[in-house]
Amino acid sequence: MADASKFLNIWGPALLVCLTIIVGLFFQNARINDLNARMNDRMNDLNARMNDLNVRMNDLKDSLNKRIDDLKTHLDAEFRSVHQRIDRLEIPVGRK
Repeated sequence: MADASKFLNIWGPALLVCLTIIVGLFFQNARINDLNARMNDRMNDLNARMNDLNVRMNDLKDSLNKRIDDLKTHLDAEFRSVHQRIDRLEIPVGRK
């Protein structure tokens, strides 16, 4: 019995410290897993928002391309009209 109490007196505090460290590691591992899960959720939300933004940007690009094409068509028609008017001018330039 004396040997057992001597063993606990010598190694008891060291075993308690080791046990405390092991329990702390398990607790921290659980906390790190919680943090990892939260970060994954936030990253998934960010990816979803980025995908929505990409869709909106593509829609905006398509809309702008359509408006530019409409403007080009309108300007071509206007220039064609101006060229036709210039061709119909019968005022001789340079004759007096």
